[in-house]
Amino acid sequence: MGDFFAYFNSGDNIHLIFPFSVFNFKMPWVGTAWLEDVIFYFLLYGLTVISLLKSKQRSFFYFSLVFFVATLFIQHRDIGRYSLPLWPLALIAHEKFFTSKKFIVICIILLPAIYLYAWNFLGYNIMPIADWTPYL
Repeated sequence: MGDFFAYFNSGDNIHLIFPFSVFNFKMPWVGTAWLEDVIFYFLLYGLTVISLLKSKQRSFFYFSLVFFVATLFIQHRDIGRYSLPLWPLALIAHEKFFTSKKFIVICIILLPAIYLYAWNFLGYNIMPIADWTPYL
């Protein structure tokens, strides 16, 4: 018979015991105190769960609730990627907002900022490899 508490007895992984553990900047997988985007992820997906509560698609609500609660316990800087399965449900829950004229106007206004952000990110996110021959 195996060890029921094997997950807690191993010392090489991140244990998901406390909610909002991502805000402990001293942890190795967080490493920064600049976590304001995580608050916005939690806000968006929390509103998604609440919006889906009264929807006709109850399975969307239950999935988003379980996934959102699990996301609250993740102790990693990259909450955005961990919570990507909630994004389609957020689009469904907030369809009226995302298809409204005011949202489209703001997106058009922000297009230059999005372009500059992407351009800046592409210039910064390079691999320091001097010889690419083995990868070609």
